[in-house]
Amino acid sequence: MRGHSLVETLLCVTLTGLILGAILPPVGQAIRARRVLAKQASDLDALSASADRLRGALRRAKGVVARAGAHRTSASVLALVRLDGRHEVYRVERHLGASWLVRYELPARPAAQARGVRALLARADGLALRCDALPVQRARAVAFDLILPRRLEGARQRRLSTRARVGGPR
Repeated sequence: MRGHSLVETLLCVTLTGLILGAILPPVGQAIRARRVLAKQASDLDALSASADRLRGALRRAKGVVARAGAHRTSASVLALVRLDGRHEVYRVERHLGASWLVRYELPARPAAQARGVRALLARADGLALRCDALPVQRARAVAFDLILPRRLEGARQRRLSTRARVGGPR
């Protein structure tokens, strides 16, 4: 039996290193891309559920209010009064370094600076609202866009858009 020479061993190790150097970076990149796609799918699923929750809250609401405690209805904040008189506020705000769609619940007659009980619903980079009437108290329908978080640098912004009648079908 013949042993391997030093040249054969160095050639074998060098070729193995070159092959691994050529294969591993694209494989690692593909794995990272799959993780990002999984996070995007998770974000879309959570925002879709939040959009359904917001649409349901609009249908069950007595109306849109201009102010609920420390929250004012604007192009990015929605304040609703429920049938039982309590208030709900939906907005996007920063929490632990990320943007979240947040729901606040307030009592029927909130104090002027009351913030309410906060619940994080889903990661979102923005909330854009359009009421069909001004002042907002006369709004019968609200269209809204939930902006999905960007997971990749340079990725274009994606929106989840929907519309709901305030107080359900009439």
